[in-house]
Amino acid sequence: MADCGKVFLVGAGPGDPGLLTLAAKRLIETADAIVYDRLIAPEILDYAKPECEKIFVGKTPDHSSHTQAAINEALVECARTHRCVVRLKGGDPYVFGRGGEEAAYLAQAGIEFEVVPGVTSAIAALAAADIPITYRGYASQFTVVTGHEDPEKAKTDIDWDVLAHTPGTLVFVMGMKNLGLIASHLMSAGLEGSTPAAVVERGTLPDQREVVGTLGTIEELVQTEGVKNPAVIVVGSVVSCRGLLRPGGSPSKHGGPLAGKTVCVTRAREQASSLREGLEVLGAHVVEIPLIRFEGLEASPEVIAALDALASYDWVVFDSVNGVKYFLSALAELDASSEEDSEGEAIAAPRLGNLSASIAAVGPATKKALAEAGAGEVFMPERYTTDDLLEELLKRLHEGDRVLIVSSDKARTAMRDGLVAHGIVADLVPFYRNIAALEDRERLIAALQENTIDAITFTCSSAVINFADLIGDARHLLDGVELYSIGPVTTASLVERGLVCAGEAENARIPDLIACVRQGLAAHREEASA
Repeated sequence: MADCGKVFLVGAGPGDPGLLTLAAKRLIETADAIVYDRLIAPEILDYAKPECEKIFVGKTPDHSSHTQAAINEALVECARTHRCVVRLKGGDPYVFGRGGEEAAYLAQAGIEFEVVPGVTSAIAALAAADIPITYRGYASQFTVVTGHEDPEKAKTDIDWDVLAHTPGTLVFVMGMKNLGLIASHLMSAGLEGSTPAAVVERGTLPDQREVVGTLGTIEELVQTEGVKNPAVIVVGSVVSCRGLLRPGGSPSKHGGPLAGKTVCVTRAREQASSLREGLEVLGAHVVEIPLIRFEGLEASPEVIAALDALASYDWVVFDSVNGVKYFLSALAELDASSEEDSEGEAIAAPRLGNLSASIAAVGPATKKALAEAGAGEVFMPERYTTDDLLEELLKRLHEGDRVLIVSSDKARTAMRDGLVAHGIVADLVPFYRNIAALEDRERLIAALQENTIDAITFTCSSAVINFADLIGDARHLLDGVELYSIGPVTTASLVERGLVCAGEAENARIPDLIACVRQGLAAHREEASA
């Protein structure tokens, strides 16, 4: 099939998006189609390009709406219509992932394929629970076994006698449904009931849980704690090493003040990393569901006119990092379209480093972006809001001064109106468009319906407006969900739309928003435990 594309059988790792390999990430970013399983983190799929076709073929331990035969055929069909197909599988494709069957089917169909290994949960989940799969003096080998055998079939493929007498560590994956049978078979084959055993649920994820006991007690402990799939079972003396690696019962590295909490970040995807990472450090599970995205307006008549008159402005004001980004993009566009003068030399577009105008930024992130772009001295107010910036600018401006405000098409007019009211010529020019991004609306609604979100963060009014439109009259979905705002303008937008703000950042900065979420959710946790 010379006209067919290529299929990559890619391991997505044990769950934590940070454990995705670089090779896997590169393929996901370039894929034309992704065929993915149930346990693939949404953050991993976010690496895909917008036009990538995403095909869900997930299975659950108790139910499969997608047979393996149907998945195999779907891969062939995708290869016939797409050049690069990624088959994204949890863990490693060849560790009980039926990757071998899929590879064989592709080979038989004449479809080119390649396997990209992934980190298997059989090792990673144990490591995340401070249980080394091997440890000198405890275990010099390990055995990984499927726990998903059908108990009704006539003959087992597992030799329990051999397993019970095999030295080292035994790891069972996909075995929670059969945990009692696994323990019973091992003890019947001669393994002592006092052998250390543990179950690690959702290993490597922020809401990871661990139950530690013995082969004889582990089933009852799991039932008492309500541990569920996905989980890994480990049997062997290495379980005892957990005490060596976590002395004095110190908390797990997966703990933290926000452990067990899920926070939804609605910020534009290209700007969400600092907020996500700050929350994850505190133990939160973060779900990125962008409600806005941005698009430059480099060639708009307003932008061209503003850049042509740039030398006439006394001040240029930036109210966001996006403003800096798209202002620079417009300058670059002007560079590219500059015509040669009569002497044959290109007319150079102005640069931030040689602007005659003074420059102002609303906050430290915007100021940093300006500095990186070559700007010299940049004025910034003590409080990082446009209202405070306006107040401070009025102390520095004179009647008749000209000000260019670089902003978005959804910007508030308060700064321009305030300047004009004092006799200042102010041009509010949109250099970029703020667009509602509701591609993941079903994912957000589903998460709210399943009560899996504890808090939602908002870093601008546009995200609030889009969220309110998305929720509509279904305000009951927000019962038990706390909404956090980065500043007074965003808070006002929440209030105007009848939404309750649980907390506002002390100053309009991402670190302050993270601190606000931490304080709010941690306080509620203490109240619940009191």
